[in-house]
Amino acid sequence: MTRWNTDERGNMKITIYDVAEAAGVSISTMSCVINNTGRIS
Repeated sequence: MTRWNTDERGNMKITIYDVAEAAGVSISTMSCVINNTGRIS
């Protein structure tokens, strides 16, 4: 499910949800990757 988020100038903002969906992983996995925490297998 793509979320259409824009900033005050109307530019699209990419969210963690968008990246997780495109990568085929969960949001929590994406968070671990971004924050370099936990084990990812």
